Amino acid sequence: TADYGGGSVNSSGVAYFKDKGVGLDFDFDLFNIKLSFLQKSNASFDFRGGINGDNIPYSITGALKLKEVNLLESINGWLDLSSMSSSSQKNKLMFKNNFVIESRKPIRIKNNLMDIQVDSKLNLRGDNLSPRIDGKLNIIPGLSKVFLKGNMFSVTDGAVRLRKSNGK
Repeated sequence: TADYGGGSVNSSGVAYFKDKGVGLDFDFDLFNIKLSFLQKSNASFDFRGGINGDNIPYSITGALKLKEVNLLESINGWLDLSSMSSSSQKNKLMFKNNFVIESRKPIRIKNNLMDIQVDSKLNLRGDNLSPRIDGKLNIIPGLSKVFLKGNMFSVTDGAVRLRKSNGK
């Protein structure tokens, strides 16, 4: 158990050595974790889950509860990030994912084209090299706006459904 910067981490489990690597069997709780990322974005969350396996790739299971998420980068900032990450990655398969992501408060996405808020209930599966997300994002009516050619449009209804894919 540890407290750091207003958040806390609780963990219990074992690490063990095997012929082909290190095995893990840990349960952990992360509470009130605050994270700033990119230039303007931030999030706070709790995560309760586990990491286990006899060797790499380890399985991560659990529930990620998003308390507050503000994605405040410009469209160009996201495009720059996308092109930078795809060209410079030397990735190694480390984790298999299987956990739920839920927002307790609407996620805010604000940039030069939109200021929208969405509720989420998603599942993250796959692995760190090819994550797969399925579930639903509901746009909050009245609080969400889209900007086009100097005009502001209020969003009255909207949802994004991410479906499980077969294979990939």
